[in-house]
Amino acid sequence: MRVTANMSANTSLYNIQQGRNRSDKLMEALTSGLNINRPSDNPVSSRLLLDLGDKMKAFDQYSTNIIKTKSWMEFNNTALSGMNDVMNQTKSLMNTLTNGSTDPTGRQNAHNRLVDLKKQLIDMANTQYGDQFIFGGANNLVPPFQQKSGDLTSGAANVGNIDVTGLAAGMQVSGTGIPIGTVITSITPPSTVLLSNSATAGATASSLNFYAGDGTERQVEIASNTPQTISVTGDRLLLGSGTNPSYGNTNILQMFDNLIAAVGDSTTPSDPAALATATQSLDPASKQIFNALNTNLSRMTRVDNMSKLNVANKNTLTTIVGNIQEVDMIKLGVQLNAEKTALEASLAATAKLSQMSLLNYL
Repeated sequence: MRVTANMSANTSLYNIQQGRNRSDKLMEALTSGLNINRPSDNPVSSRLLLDLGDKMKAFDQYSTNIIKTKSWMEFNNTALSGMNDVMNQTKSLMNTLTNGSTDPTGRQNAHNRLVDLKKQLIDMANTQYGDQFIFGGANNLVPPFQQKSGDLTSGAANVGNIDVTGLAAGMQVSGTGIPIGTVITSITPPSTVLLSNSATAGATASSLNFYAGDGTERQVEIASNTPQTISVTGDRLLLGSGTNPSYGNTNILQMFDNLIAAVGDSTTPSDPAALATATQSLDPASKQIFNALNTNLSRMTRVDNMSKLNVANKNTLTTIVGNIQEVDMIKLGVQLNAEKTALEASLAATAKLSQMSLLNYL
């Protein structure tokens, strides 16, 4: 077969273009520091990199979720630890008042101390994380616990002379003389509330405790298909209601009301029998707070372990991506120099080949 000058020229141009493409590709890799800059560079590895990229973004989101979860649980832990201290102080105080007190000043001091301890408990139960109340369940934009006074009559469901601000139908109610599970049925402004149950015998003007939250436990996904419960709801914690989990069945706020009433004050003598009955709830109440604290600590441990696993998994993916994408600068430099030499040689050979001879004029 006769090799024409046109065929030689086309072959030479093709080889030059191929050499130039290889040089450009090596230069691009050296400049970007990446082996793969577009899917056509390596379709199989490009698909793998896309999958790994999606997984790494997921791990980044899980890391963000874990940070928020830890912060929420740390707030839980601070509040629950404070409540545990309040219960210990209450037990210490009541150990000195087993049979009440015959000293009016001592009774008043004990009364005031119990009132303050209950207020501290409610303040801690209304702890906020950002603009959310951590013990309110799903209804966490309003303070979950309120304490109000009202006139309660034995055998009646009406509470009179009460500030209805912030109250709503369906809220749980507790207090001395109020049956367990009582909720607000309706509100008649400006100062009357109808309860779902009638007060028991002996009820008079009473301190009432209202829970505005619910029993919904907040969950955050900290790994693939791994939700983590982060909240301790106020009804389980202080009202002794709710299940899965249940920390206990003691209404701690009502227990404080019973203690305050039984201790008496400077004008009201102590009621030893009522005091003994109310004091029996102290140990279960303390255990209830302690159970919630332990549950929260166990959750924190699990989240810490998942955080370490999440970091390890992301580091593994980062290593895989690096093995695929990171270039060997020295190796590519040698290859680029070789391609440059080959390209220059090809250009020189083509120049010699394409020189005109006498035959071009014949």
